[in-house]
Amino acid sequence: MSIKSALRLNVAWAVIMLIAFTLLEIGLHTSARLLMLSLAILYLAVAVLASRGWRSALALSVAVALLEAVWGLPTVVINVWMFVTGDELYRDSPATILVVLIEAILFAIPASVLCVAYVFQWRKLRSLFVAGADITRQSTGTA
Repeated sequence: MSIKSALRLNVAWAVIMLIAFTLLEIGLHTSARLLMLSLAILYLAVAVLASRGWRSALALSVAVALLEAVWGLPTVVINVWMFVTGDELYRDSPATILVVLIEAILFAIPASVLCVAYVFQWRKLRSLFVAGADITRQSTGTA
């Protein structure tokens, strides 16, 4: 996967988060949901700017994906393990796993895929930050 493909995936992830938080906001207006919707709009703007060549937006996109993968993936794995092993939490409330799976689909899995893509493109990412190369002129093939 090239950097451009990873950045397109990043924009798609931002759009999916925006749709999800918009649907939540429609259901019930709360300040927490409004904050999450605002952050989703902001992240979509960052993702679009990163795909257009803004290095600071790219750095923020990488940081958000890394933080979400480091925080979200272990949480999902632990909760799925608890569900499979019959933990007391899931015996009392078996539908809790649905919330965990929604979290995995919206946050942990896309962030982890992006992190893997960024790791495979580490040399190109490094050249973008260190040498100031142009993202928009990067080749789409692997080198």
